[in-house]
Amino acid sequence: ADMNQVTLEETFELIKQKNFEQNACICLTDVSVEQDIEKLVSMAMEQFGSLDILFNNAGIGGAVGPITHINADEWDRSFQILLKSVFLGSKHAARVMKKKYHGRLNYKYCIDSRNGRWFWSSCLFCSESWSY
Repeated sequence: ADMNQVTLEETFELIKQKNFEQNACICLTDVSVEQDIEKLVSMAMEQFGSLDILFNNAGIGGAVGPITHINADEWDRSFQILLKSVFLGSKHAARVMKKKYHGRLNYKYCIDSRNGRWFWSSCLFCSESWSY
C-alpha cells in the first residue's frame, strides 16, 4: 500500500523482478482514510483468503519547527498518518482476524530529525498477538 501511485508501481516492479508477484498485491491507499483501509483489508482477503499479520509502518516526518510556527493543518495531518492510521489498520485487521481466532498486529514507530535529514535512530517496535 502506498498513497503515491508511481512509487507503488515501482515497488511492485521490484517484487515482480524477484518473482514474488503471486504473493503480493498493491493498493493505492491513504492510511488516514478509513474507507481506504477497509478496501486494503478486503483486497488482502480476496487475494489471499485470510489475514494473519498486520504491520503498521506508515509514517511521515510530520509537522516540525518551533511551536510558534507550526501550521495547524500540518499538525493534524501528522497525527492522522502517525496515529489515526494505526487505529484504523488495527480496527479493520482485527475484525477479520477475530473471525479465525488468531492474528498478529505489529507497530513500528521511528522518528528523528537532524539538520533536515531523517535518520532511523529512535525506534519503538510493538507486537500484539492473540489466539482463542
